[in-house]
Amino acid sequence: MTSQASTPFEAGTFTRIYDPSVGETEQWYINDHCFALGPDGVWHMFGITHAEPLNPMDEKCLAHACSASLAQTPWRKLPFALTADREHWDEFHLWAPFIVRHEGAYYMYVCVGDEDHRTYKIHLAVSEDLYSWTRHPTNPMVVDGFDARDPCVLRVRDRWIMYYTATSRRESRLARVFFGCDINRKSKIQNPKFEMTLKGPVYETALPRGDLPHVLVSLRGVNARSVLRPSRA
Repeated sequence: MTSQASTPFEAGTFTRIYDPSVGETEQWYINDHCFALGPDGVWHMFGITHAEPLNPMDEKCLAHACSASLAQTPWRKLPFALTADREHWDEFHLWAPFIVRHEGAYYMYVCVGDEDHRTYKIHLAVSEDLYSWTRHPTNPMVVDGFDARDPCVLRVRDRWIMYYTATSRRESRLARVFFGCDINRKSKIQNPKFEMTLKGPVYETALPRGDLPHVLVSLRGVNARSVLRPSRA
């Protein structure tokens, strides 16, 4: 048997591709964001945004920018993709959008918060072109806490699985990552059944790898390490 050395991965030079302050009278920041390729071949970016200084509980708009390529500089700033609607949808903020494409439509999952941190909500909005978004009538898709947030949706065999993170209680530094099986994007997620207890604030994403998803977990403040954990649906 011949062993093969793994090829090291190194990040190249960072280049600023998007400035949220363009067209504003003050400095703005961009936070958790995602990318999606439109049906016309144009790339789109969506993310948390707000005027400086950092104010997470007032992050009520989702930044939107587009580009002909991932490496283009700068990306073209567009009007907000969504703005939190407290009156009609009981949305308090918009955090950490995540988009999947299925059967010609784009599905955006986003944390919209709640007045009670024990009942944070994740909503769904749908688009056919990435420019115009419609909230799904069965929102919320998830209600959990404390501060259930950072959704990530992945197709595993014949099921859709959502991963998200939450803390066991408001003052706790223990975090959990859950998923609910048999997800139909047009209905509520039922019976979360997986829990991983970790120390420190947690941010997660999931990647397909063979027959099982792998969860990448970033532990902020714990030596900036990420851990890879395979899990069974």
